[in-house]
Amino acid sequence: MSFPKNFKLNTGAIIPILGLRTPTSRTPNKTLEATKAGLIGGARYIVSEYALWNSRHRDVEDAFNETLSKLGVDYLDLYIMHWPIAFKYKKPETRLEDLYPKLPDTRELDIDSEVDFVDTWKQMEALLPSKKVKAIGVANFTKPKLERLIKNSKVIPALLETETHPYLLQNKIHVSAHTSTGLSNRRGASEKKVLVDDPTIKSIAEKNEISPFKLLSAWAIQRGTTPVLPAINPERVNEVFDLKELTKEDFEEISKLGETHTERYFTAN
Repeated sequence: MSFPKNFKLNTGAIIPILGLRTPTSRTPNKTLEATKAGLIGGARYIVSEYALWNSRHRDVEDAFNETLSKLGVDYLDLYIMHWPIAFKYKKPETRLEDLYPKLPDTRELDIDSEVDFVDTWKQMEALLPSKKVKAIGVANFTKPKLERLIKNSKVIPALLETETHPYLLQNKIHVSAHTSTGLSNRRGASEKKVLVDDPTIKSIAEKNEISPFKLLSAWAIQRGTTPVLPAINPERVNEVFDLKELTKEDFEEISKLGETHTERYFTAN
C-alpha cells in the first residue's frame, strides 16, 4: 500500500496519517516542546490524555464537559472511551493515585464491575446531537468486545485506537495505532523484546538511511493506520514528519516479523 495523504472516517471526516498524544509526564516542559514541534511539523491530530483514567464511565456528560473546560474549546473532533473497563470513581480526583484506585489488600486496581461499556457508549452517543463532539470512538477493545458494542449500538465507532506494530499484526481495519514503534514505558515492557533493536528493523533502517523509529512510523502509515506518537522528544517528533514510502520488499519484510513474534507491550484490557 502506498503512502496516503490522509484517511477517511465512517463519518466522512478526514483524519491525518500521523498523530501525537500528550501523555502524563514528569517532564511537562518536554511534552510541551514536543507538541509545539509536532504542530510546526504539520501535526493536526492531537490526542489529549488525562492519565488514561477510566473512572468516569458512569457520568460521561459531566466528564466530557470538564474536558472541554480544561482544554478551553467549544467542541471536540473525536471523543474516545479509552478502555472497556471502569475503575471505581473516588472523588475528588486530585492525586494521581485517585485515578488508579487500588484494593487495600492486594493493591490490584479497583474495578467497577457493575459498569457495562455498552451503557457508557450509549451515553457517548447521546453527546452527538449537541454538536459538541463530531465523532466518537473506542480504544483497546478486543474483537469480541467490539463486536458486542456494535451489535448493541446505534452509532458504529468512528475509530479504534489500539496497539499495533510489526510484532503484532491486527485485522486489516483502519485503526489509530498506539505503541506503533514497539516502545513503551509500561510496567513489564522492559522484559520484552525492543522492536527498534530488532536486527531486521535496524538493517532496513540503515539501508534507507533513516532511524528505526522513522522506519516503523512509515510502515504503520503504509499499512493503512494512523500512528499516534508520544509528544515526549521534540527531536524525534520533528523526525517523523518527513517520511517516505517504503519499497514493497522492505514493507513485506517488516510485516513478516509478525509471523514469528507476537509481543504485546500493553496487556491490560
